[in-house]
Amino acid sequence: MNAANILVVDDEPQIRRVLRSTLSQRGYVITEAKTGEEALEWMRKEPPDLILLDVNMPGIGGIEACREIRRGSDAPIIMLTVRNASGGASPLFTWRCPSLVCVQRFGD
Repeated sequence: MNAANILVVDDEPQIRRVLRSTLSQRGYVITEAKTGEEALEWMRKEPPDLILLDVNMPGIGGIEACREIRRGSDAPIIMLTVRNASGGASPLFTWRCPSLVCVQRFGD
């Protein structure tokens, strides 16, 4: 069985680093994008099994990227935010929650 591929989309390097470390230790394959534009590129190249998507990013923000992704993919999207959001994502987790909550919801 192949490991699930998770696309982590966040403009903050330290958040991407924490998520990569936490998720890769659990056996997931991690792809990173710094912007909504990069996330859309990855969606065309290699669609992931799950997307962790920051709401607040420069350029194409998380909400707009989520709507665009939804036009061509039904991959689960979990928004990472400190505020409420919508646009086709799975129920929200805020960034301040324990990082393994997302892993447990998706993979366990």
